[in-house]
Amino acid sequence: MERIKEIILCKYGEVILKGANRSAFEAQLLRDVRRRAALSGQFDVRAQQSTVYVEPLDEAAEEAVDEVYERLKKVFGFVALCKAAVCEKDMDAILNTARAYLPEKLAGVSTFKCESRRSDKRFPYSSL
Repeated sequence: MERIKEIILCKYGEVILKGANRSAFEAQLLRDVRRRAALSGQFDVRAQQSTVYVEPLDEAAEEAVDEVYERLKKVFGFVALCKAAVCEKDMDAILNTARAYLPEKLAGVSTFKCESRRSDKRFPYSSL
């Protein structure tokens, strides 16, 4: 079975309310995330739509996602962090990835509900 690529998503807190100097706060936040992530390998750190994406770029970094996640919990400015599995924008791929990524959570479950906000409105399914 193919290995599931995991990334970390970090949601901004009050940084989004900073107004004219928001970019300075975002830049400092990204520098802090890059510094903490670099301790465990090579990561791509980028911000988009009030979320910082932390993606491992090498095998060492892939093995250290849990470690980096714990480190990023201590970064001032985030209100929520989560680990996520990367997959194609295809319903079959999403279902297969969910089964592989969350086997213990889905054991014995016949249905489940997933709510999300879609940044890509071209995706043919609604969030429900």
